[in-house]
Amino acid sequence: FSGNILLDEFAHHQDSEAIWAAIFPAATSAFHQGLKVRVVSTPAGKTNTFYKLFTEDLTFSRHRTTVHDALAQGYEINI
Repeated sequence: FSGNILLDEFAHHQDSEAIWAAIFPAATSAFHQGLKVRVVSTPAGKTNTFYKLFTEDLTFSRHRTTVHDALAQGYEINI
């Protein structure tokens, strides 16, 4: 069975490579069924699977929002 997949704060998981390997078959199935696979995180260096997916895997649509973007769009924060 497949459904929408959300991996939250993926850069901070201790073994993100094993997690990605485990859900990859379901993610592939979800793509083909028109479902969504979302991998979101705040950055945590360049040695994790999130960084690899964000910078190397060309099959994903990437969306980046910085605190400056949020401020410009009306988010009330003192940076």
